[in-house]
Amino acid sequence: PPDLSVAHEAITAAVEKGEIPLAYIDESVRRILIVKEWLKLHRSRLVDMNAIAKKVGTLPHQLLAQEIADNAITLLRNKGNQLPLRIRTTRRRKLLNVMIQNLNSFRVGSTFRRAMRDRFRVEHLRIFPESNKLNYADVIKAARKASGIVVSCFVEVRSWAKEFGLDAKQTKLLKDLTKIARLRKIPLVVVSFGSPYIIMGHSK
Repeated sequence: PPDLSVAHEAITAAVEKGEIPLAYIDESVRRILIVKEWLKLHRSRLVDMNAIAKKVGTLPHQLLAQEIADNAITLLRNKGNQLPLRIRTTRRRKLLNVMIQNLNSFRVGSTFRRAMRDRFRVEHLRIFPESNKLNYADVIKAARKASGIVVSCFVEVRSWAKEFGLDAKQTKLLKDLTKIARLRKIPLVVVSFGSPYIIMGHSK
């Protein structure tokens, strides 16, 4: 959990109220202890820091991580067979990547951006919840001359958040970009990283 103290207090309160049986807690602890025994942590609790590089991040690990990442991608719609993108970009007509983010996800998406730069001439523009009208106007201006539009949603969803999708301004921006893409007959791709709730309410 994001906040261990809050989670601990909530679980303790739930047990005291009888909402969570004490037997359930005991069973959960038992499973943890079984795993610790399987890892032989009761025999050797210390980790050889010098051996980490030889056991973690190896080529088999990297290949497995890539396989997991590939299988985690879900294509919801590919109307008009827009994917994979087959567009020509120039210095004047670039691929526009609109990154809808919050401050916690500022560093997320660097690999995705590099992959786009390897294939296209790209203009990256960021939209935060704090973005003003000028920021939104810059996106619309860039979209009107782009050869294609990618909307990358990196919004982090918390369990206590009141909203699980885009806010009102971001939703309007997505609708405006959709209209521009249709009028100019250029591809529009929306990518949601981390949370499927981002695209709720945007079935079109």
